[in-house]
Amino acid sequence: MCGSGTIAIEAAMLAYSIPAQIKRAEFGFMRWRDFDLELWEKVRAGASARIKNKNEFSYRIIANDSSDDAVRNTQKNVKNVGLDKFIETGQKSIEYNTTEGAAMHVIMNPPYGERLDKNNVEILYKKIGTALKRNFAGAQVWILSCNQLAINNIGLHHKQRFHLKNGAMECKFMQFEIYEGSIKAKFRENIE
Repeated sequence: MCGSGTIAIEAAMLAYSIPAQIKRAEFGFMRWRDFDLELWEKVRAGASARIKNKNEFSYRIIANDSSDDAVRNTQKNVKNVGLDKFIETGQKSIEYNTTEGAAMHVIMNPPYGERLDKNNVEILYKKIGTALKRNFAGAQVWILSCNQLAINNIGLHHKQRFHLKNGAMECKFMQFEIYEGSIKAKFRENIE
């Protein structure tokens, strides 16, 4: 559920130490009377020197969505900021994603229900929960949503929850640890 690619782009920028607005040529502070061009060029060069190359980051950043439009938008945005060599994109529904035995962090911002009717949102969140249980054992999953009723349809207990705003909407950013089997079995295994 990559949407327009914002989360993947931000993740890549953090992972590779890419400064925000690196390609921007002009800033308002450049018109200040005491603007120091030489200092600005040193700051910019130092920030650029800290950018990691692809070999210095051993993880993959993947942005998938079942919507062809969302994938195209993500690809366009990723290319516009010059991160197409750092982010993999693809059209794939959550049911067909998997951890493939690797440790994984999943961050998603599924639809809240503003554009989908209530039943479709509930079905989507149930589908998310089922896919996470079946295909993402060992993953750390973070879900951002303002639709608590929909989140309840995931059918998993959250480990952490943070309240924040996404624009004007009050949201919850919730962490789920996905276990092979059940959490009760995992708990029993740890105390034996």
